Amino acid sequence: MTVSYLEKSAKISAIDIVRVAFVFVVVSAIAACGGGGGGGDDEPDPVPAEFTALYDELSTNLAARERELLAVWDGTRSSVTFSTTLLTASSNLGAALFDPAAREGNRVYLGRLAEFGVGAVVLQINYPILTSDFTAAAPNYLATYAEIADEIRALGLKVIVEHNNLIPTFSALDPTTYYANLTKTRFGQESYAEVRAIVEQIQPDYLTLVSEPGTFEWFMGLQMSVTDWSAYVDGTINQLAIDVPGHTTRLGAGSGAWEDPAFVTAFAGIVGLDYIDIHSYPLTNGITDYLRRLEEWPELVRSFNPSLEVMLSEGWLYKAQASELGGPPVDPDLLVRDVYSFWEPLDAQFLEVLAITAHHSDYAVIAPFWSNYFFAYLDYDDPSLSGLTSTELYDRAFAEAFQAAQAGRTTGLAQVYKQIIAP
Repeated sequence: MTVSYLEKSAKISAIDIVRVAFVFVVVSAIAACGGGGGGGDDEPDPVPAEFTALYDELSTNLAARERELLAVWDGTRSSVTFSTTLLTASSNLGAALFDPAAREGNRVYLGRLAEFGVGAVVLQINYPILTSDFTAAAPNYLATYAEIADEIRALGLKVIVEHNNLIPTFSALDPTTYYANLTKTRFGQESYAEVRAIVEQIQPDYLTLVSEPGTFEWFMGLQMSVTDWSAYVDGTINQLAIDVPGHTTRLGAGSGAWEDPAFVTAFAGIVGLDYIDIHSYPLTNGITDYLRRLEEWPELVRSFNPSLEVMLSEGWLYKAQASELGGPPVDPDLLVRDVYSFWEPLDAQFLEVLAITAHHSDYAVIAPFWSNYFFAYLDYDDPSLSGLTSTELYDRAFAEAFQAAQAGRTTGLAQVYKQIIAP
């Protein structure tokens, strides 16, 4: 793996030594686990020819951003709560969440994540899964998530809930027909009812009310302006103060770093909001550096309200060239590229960039999204993968990750994250 800060200068100051000491763990952790795919040798898995241009573009952009950060970060570590998403409890799984064997597997997976040293776990409870008009099992989902939240707290970890929306391509409960009849008014009412239930019954430490407005709009078919979203967030905060007085859940809102900054600036002005939540996936569209926004936006929102916390409840290296962006916000054919082990060095460098950004810009929480890659990747050259669809590759990747978690195996990426988290 190329780590640019180790090559930047032969003359290293005392502060430079602190910086290198923090990020040197990436090199050592990957090497200790046998290279990019954890396959037992000392070299990363080779990059297939079809992905060479993409790999080079991502590597160049990450290295450039890392150099910029290392030039301004003084090595001071802030009080970041490192977290990750509990993918085995995603509401996209639908009724599988009720299966006793799946619940036990979820507890094992959760325990493995806790062993990394994370201080919090993210649950994705996606609208409209808690709405009875959408599914008669809504009360069962609420009860299940309350139990899972208790299991998280029993491990001494904080609970972070993202209230996103079900995505048709990925959800076992297809919301397409339901979304077709949705109006802004109905969405606002039902979404608030779900939020109130989450606050009352699940009682998370943090609850993000909206985190990617554009993704919501794309899949739900609603055209909601910055003003509409601000009104929803403001109204939700005010109504919760009436309906659930004295609740202790911290409320947040935000957007993807690739979205209009008007969302976060509007949210930053809302009285009663506790934090701004930023998501990070694509690095750049060729014009705007989205990674740089992770440094710029905290400064921006704190200029409106210095007391606001900033968190990143989702982040992963999006395996797409700038020229490939502009389509659906969630494209299975692009996301499935993640499954291959040759990406591991870049995934590690992305986590490293997030960590440095978090310390430099004083983030409250950082949560890498695809936690399954802490346990297993797929080998691009595995002949049994030939001809599999995106869905089948995903299923295979999650199955292998789940088996690895149960067996106590981890990837080099997990070792990198453990070292990043370590005090």
